[in-house]
Amino acid sequence: MPGEFFFADKAFNHPDADRNVRRGDIVVFVNPNNRTQIFVKRVIALPGGRVELSGSIVRLNGRTITRPRRHDSSWVGPKDGLVAQEHNHEHVYTVLLDTTAKAKTTSPTVFTVPNGQAFVLGDNRGRSTDSRKFGTVPLADIVGRAEQIWYSKAPQGSLRWGRLGTVLSRS
Repeated sequence: MPGEFFFADKAFNHPDADRNVRRGDIVVFVNPNNRTQIFVKRVIALPGGRVELSGSIVRLNGRTITRPRRHDSSWVGPKDGLVAQEHNHEHVYTVLLDTTAKAKTTSPTVFTVPNGQAFVLGDNRGRSTDSRKFGTVPLADIVGRAEQIWYSKAPQGSLRWGRLGTVLSRS
């Protein structure tokens, strides 16, 4: 969420590390189109994965991973969309889907993730600049995995006490 600081495992995805990028991980990476920017997004697909985006629904290798829900009180972000759960590999996490007319009328996009790349999406799908805009991310540009929220302050200036220390979803 905007206004949050988090701890990241920077040894993650290191050539000598035994921990590699997995689908569902929240990763820190260099923006492929502006190498002065660092982004934080969720890995949806890895090399060879076949991604299909149809409106706000994501399919991976022919399987729908997005499951919209009518109400989810656990969502702490903006309330201007439909909360959904995604089941991606062993990860289950919550996302906010874009419910605008533009998102509903978008024609399906299908492609296969190239070798050495990852497809990433933000959890706030209507407001995220991600692989839908800049394409896939080289695995070598992934410099860390977000682990735990250290500090969280709302745009209005109030501290989000309930978010402090939260372990970021990887299960």
